[in-house]
Amino acid sequence: MSQEPDDYSQAGNPIYRHKAQESEFEPTVGNEEIIESIERHVESHIGRIENVYHELISDKVHLDVLFCPPSEEFPFNTLISCGMSSRPMNTPEGAEHLQYGELVLALPPDWPLSQEAFEEEKNYWPIRSLKALARFPHDYKTWISFGHTIPNGDPPQPFDSSTKLSGWILLNPFIFPEEFSESTTPSGDKLHYYLMLPLYAEEMQYKLDYGTNALTDKFA
Repeated sequence: MSQEPDDYSQAGNPIYRHKAQESEFEPTVGNEEIIESIERHVESHIGRIENVYHELISDKVHLDVLFCPPSEEFPFNTLISCGMSSRPMNTPEGAEHLQYGELVLALPPDWPLSQEAFEEEKNYWPIRSLKALARFPHDYKTWISFGHTIPNGDPPQPFDSSTKLSGWILLNPFIFPEEFSESTTPSGDKLHYYLMLPLYAEEMQYKLDYGTNALTDKFA
């Protein structure tokens, strides 16, 4: 059963405060059919997958991260979750068509992405967030979708001492072709791709007060 909102923002958006769910470790491995389907979709619309950051031990969902290097068309590093959609999310009534999702993250072309660089949190926090957010709906038996903001704690705390960014908003992946925003799973369900955009605490509060459209209008 979907969780009821704990509160509503000034703009009327529901606010959920999630608590850790007690559950046993559920070891799992990747579904090759799902992985190959996502990889084909990514390479069709973004470009060559240069590297895959494989997850060695997985709980509930096997979560890899696909990496597409900068290109002339998309001059930034692109990281895509691969495995979040191996289970449906716990969507509310009327949103069953949003049960399956994957996340996309764009980083500057000079962002360090080596295993050695990842030993420093100032380099790893975006990737850590990508993996954490992709696992979040399954760990907390909830859902995430377009317009949702996810703070880093309550109240929000910076992801690292090197930044004041402290949360995320999920948007349609407008920096890519429109055709990339959806694909079809091997089972025939719609799979939605969401762009993770980092926010400052003030931007998250603005979204709560005035809504997603008001915030994206400010960005525009």
